[in-house]
Amino acid sequence: PRMAAVLATCEASLARVGDCSGNVPHPLTGVDLLHRFAQRKVFSTGEAAVDRLLSGGLKQGAILELCSVPGAGATRCWMAWMARLLKQDRLAHLYVLESARSFPLVQLAAMADSSEQVMTRVRVVKCQDALDLLHGLEQVEQCLGGVVFVVVEQLPSLLAGIRESRRRITGEVTGLLRRIAGGGGHVITTNYVSSTDNKAGLGRIWAVTPHRQLWITPRPGGLRLESRDRQPVAGVELRWAAQGLEAVGVAGAPAGLGSSQGAGQQSSPLRQAGPQHGSPMVQGGPQQG
Repeated sequence: PRMAAVLATCEASLARVGDCSGNVPHPLTGVDLLHRFAQRKVFSTGEAAVDRLLSGGLKQGAILELCSVPGAGATRCWMAWMARLLKQDRLAHLYVLESARSFPLVQLAAMADSSEQVMTRVRVVKCQDALDLLHGLEQVEQCLGGVVFVVVEQLPSLLAGIRESRRRITGEVTGLLRRIAGGGGHVITTNYVSSTDNKAGLGRIWAVTPHRQLWITPRPGGLRLESRDRQPVAGVELRWAAQGLEAVGVAGAPAGLGSSQGAGQQSSPLRQAGPQHGSPMVQGGPQQG
């Protein structure tokens, strides 16, 4: 309702000023941008508390970054969201770009109730290095249309092998991700966080790219999600359920990643709380691009 009122006010003001005439193309106005913003699709993660952290949910045209220490559960977190969304929207597709290792498709299939109809819309793109990542993103860009979710797993490791041209290639990857998001895609990336200084990888070149960051702290049997874009820091405590995550309460004061503060319990890697990340791989997914 509030957005509709803003649009109506802007349109009335524009009508009083008058439109362009003749062959001069109509300029892109603030009203046009508001229309585009209002038409973006927003998908729920399945947990109202997490949706509030994301200002409504997973937004079309946005880049979301999950920052965590290794083994904190970032992969299982976005897989729980994707399993739900793929079951909810039968036209949605998921593209996962990751380093050449065994991606846990078995775990994703279990979260999606082993639905063959869901798994045929999942494609995993193996990337040995940054050049493979660029090629894979270019293929994904050609497949845009409808509802498309794009996940880049362990982005720092894919860019770790480049030295002399690191800045240029990182800029190209950033540009492709922005074009994919601008073309209607939903983009999620995972980033490592140093356990010593609590800083995310890739430095300043990448820091301005994500529209939103969620920081993950491991908890026994679950995790904590924090949005540090706001002050005071907002967070929510989650625990692992049979087919994903469920909220157990709003988090209190933020604790350092990998520390034992905040919950009164010592943190432990979430690999102990569920299937191992290196589960046997199931080949599947549409052969597109």
